Amino acid sequence: MAESAAKSSGTAGNDTRYRIGPGDVLDVRVSRAPELSREAVRVDQSGNIRMPMLDTDIPAACQTEGELAQNIATLYRKYKNEPHVDVFVKEFQSQPVAVIGAVRGPAQFKLQRQVKLLELLSLVGGPTESCRTNRSDRSRRTGACVQPARQWFG
Repeated sequence: MAESAAKSSGTAGNDTRYRIGPGDVLDVRVSRAPELSREAVRVDQSGNIRMPMLDTDIPAACQTEGELAQNIATLYRKYKNEPHVDVFVKEFQSQPVAVIGAVRGPAQFKLQRQVKLLELLSLVGGPTESCRTNRSDRSRRTGACVQPARQWFG
């Protein structure tokens, strides 16, 4: 158990797992209990979901699929003997990023994993010839949530 906890807890610098956020749509499967499973559960703006038979909001935001599955399984233990729960993100909606300004093809993306700024720049064709700025704003993922950060290029 300690080994699995160590694997699931990463530091902000090396944990690249997708973190669920408001707007994401989840597929929640409870093995041998189709009445408890849901194909499309949207995470509300508070970061919570609702599941059958549970009288409380379930925090989902800033958790990985595996962490949320474990939490839901724990809640269902009062109704089922050793429930097995799987959670999958069906629609990635919570982490949009726009690359705009002096780039060849401005675009918006819905991130499904951690992406470096240079990768995003390559997806939009790179900077235009007239780009003279040396500064760019970006976001960086931490183990808890997304926090703003500044990236300077020298």
